[in-house]
Amino acid sequence: AFVVSLRDVSLSAMVSLGALGPAPSVPSELGPRDAAVEATVRDGDGHVVEGALVRVLVLDRGRVYFGSEARTGPDGKALVDELPSREAWGLA
Repeated sequence: AFVVSLRDVSLSAMVSLGALGPAPSVPSELGPRDAAVEATVRDGDGHVVEGALVRVLVLDRGRVYFGSEARTGPDGKALVDELPSREAWGLA
């Protein structure tokens, strides 16, 4: 398990792909989608955030793919599953 904290970072600056458009879906040749990420989203004061959108981007051989997304519940947690076992970026 690991903890990541990003504050005051523009989402558009992080995921903007410019003329390339949105990230494509994960191709089936990347193998089974048996991995998952559980994320907890907190605001700047440390309170959990309900209804936040958590997206996971998957990296493979220099390409970025849209993995999956989920919304946080009342406990601030979201389970993003059915991901391939690859390097991934989480955005909330």
